[in-house]
Amino acid sequence: MIEIAAIWCQDRDKLLGKKGDCELLWHLKEDFDFFRRVTSDPTARGNHVVMGVETYRSLPKRPLPKRLNWILCFPDERRALETEFAGDLAGKNLRICTSLSEVSEYIATRAVSVSDVDKVFIIGGASVYNWAVTTNQVQKVYVTEIDYSFAQDTELSVYVYAPELAMNTDYMPISSTEWMFSESDLTPTGEKIKYRFCQYALKAHPKCSQ
Repeated sequence: MIEIAAIWCQDRDKLLGKKGDCELLWHLKEDFDFFRRVTSDPTARGNHVVMGVETYRSLPKRPLPKRLNWILCFPDERRALETEFAGDLAGKNLRICTSLSEVSEYIATRAVSVSDVDKVFIIGGASVYNWAVTTNQVQKVYVTEIDYSFAQDTELSVYVYAPELAMNTDYMPISSTEWMFSESDLTPTGEKIKYRFCQYALKAHPKCSQ
């Protein structure tokens, strides 16, 4: 079975970032390392990452290595994106889709050179996360929680937020680490960033019946 998961980092208020700005409001090396380790896990051999257009444009290095990258878009955007990212598409580590079923079908037909592909990760942005969770498209969610409020603007509508998993009765928490302090990264007020790693699963997922 192909497992579809979502992975993100949020602050105390479920904040992901600012609208129209894909730059993170914080830097947490431990979260970057966790993201890389989970999404490019060598034991899974061939994980896929799915993201919206703006998230892909914001990547400092694209496509992400050791993962097959997918841009999720509306059908009428596809042709323009194929032109915009023609160079990346030529490298065979990027594909464009208009639904998650395209990704699943691509894997099922074994149209990739690796074997045992079984994990797909949704990696942003906020609208893709909210759509995927509210429609139960993902079976598991990996959340890095930061115990700090990063919103500096009094107009909260300028920010984008993660789905509220605690209020979603379709998902349940399955694991959480203890709170830890970053070895290298600080909050804007100078304290070491306090964080933890949490996992949630769709109640129909096998993990929830163990």
